[in-house]
Amino acid sequence: RTVIAMTLTIAIGASWTFGLAYLLVGHLNSSTGFLFSIIVGNGINFGIIYMARYLEARREHPAGESVRMAQAGTWVATLTAATAASCAYGSLPVTNFRGFKEFGLIGGSGMLLCWTATYLLLPPILLLFERLKPIQPPRGWLARLRGLYGRPFAALASGYPRAVLFAGALITLTTGYLAVGYLR
Repeated sequence: RTVIAMTLTIAIGASWTFGLAYLLVGHLNSSTGFLFSIIVGNGINFGIIYMARYLEARREHPAGESVRMAQAGTWVATLTAATAASCAYGSLPVTNFRGFKEFGLIGGSGMLLCWTATYLLLPPILLLFERLKPIQPPRGWLARLRGLYGRPFAALASGYPRAVLFAGALITLTTGYLAVGYLR
């Protein structure tokens, strides 16, 4: 069910992307065709994050509420990631190489279109699947064991948010310093 739902949304997002690319670029060839794997590979992340939150909520809540929780809990972060990726691809058209211009246009629009397909279509697909055959929340010792993996990370992040922020900033500054040294 999860794979089918995500496959449907990413296929629609990729179709929208290459339809738009055909309209804007005027042609698709093997050079632009390889972007399919890049767009699908990056665009599927929005569905993975959404589904993880949905399935987590679904363990304790009805389908409709789980969809609302997944939507509310992930849209800002995933839209930020989609926008950042789109901007990264969007920097390519400023080069003089025509292939990069097309790459940037297709990749940049692809990230936003895959995000849109995920957040527009994944909720009704999930609710349709739930109507056809509801998910039965796991029970027993195995279900409790699965939930143990994320608890230390959640406790760390919620119990010590400043320490997590500090550690992340320190790692970012250290790797940035090392990258500058390497590039020199």
